[in-house]
Amino acid sequence: MPDVCNSVRRYLYTTGIFLHLSRCFPQSDRRNHKVCSIVIFTLLLRIILSMVVLPLTDFGTQKPILIQQHVDDSGFFDRSWNEFRVGFGDSSGNFWLGNEQVHQLSKDGRCKLRFVVQQQITSSWYWAEYSTFVVADESSDYQLMVAGFSGNVTVDAFGPHNGNVFATSDRDVAAGCAQSLLGGFWYNDCGTARVNAAGQQFDWNQLPGGDDLIYSQMWLECP
Repeated sequence: MPDVCNSVRRYLYTTGIFLHLSRCFPQSDRRNHKVCSIVIFTLLLRIILSMVVLPLTDFGTQKPILIQQHVDDSGFFDRSWNEFRVGFGDSSGNFWLGNEQVHQLSKDGRCKLRFVVQQQITSSWYWAEYSTFVVADESSDYQLMVAGFSGNVTVDAFGPHNGNVFATSDRDVAAGCAQSLLGGFWYNDCGTARVNAAGQQFDWNQLPGGDDLIYSQMWLECP
């Protein structure tokens, strides 16, 4: 039973369910139990349905590190090079850990990366994992090395980003992609995994039911 509980807890953290529950019970107002009960029931139903297609994330004994979270389709990630270098936001909403920290964590090649995304139309959850994820230092423009794809997404949309340097609106070497998509990222011809983009450009290529996303997370496991 403890193993099952731990697996469910990891699933809730990974899919962002705990984020929604924390919003349901803000410190300032715990009275609206009817609305919260409906929210909780909907989320639990989503868990049951999603478990059919989204296996529990197993990070072993290591605590996963959240490096990205996009909870809406705003232009929150339209930031400068320096902002992306140090990070911004917080884990209760839109968030970027910071390119320098991601480099320090991943430079030895020990980390694996996992995306968790939610499709807009069906609200279905999908995941993609990469057994190799390395971000070079700033002198190399935080160049990306990624390989070893697995997951339940239809297409490996992030793999084609391999070898690209990071681009921001004020340091855009990727054909103006960071400017046009309103979000910094490792772009390959403006990308097929555009988890930092704004509006209808916030997407993952060829998901069942459509590319558009309403939620994304990126997690690192570094033994």
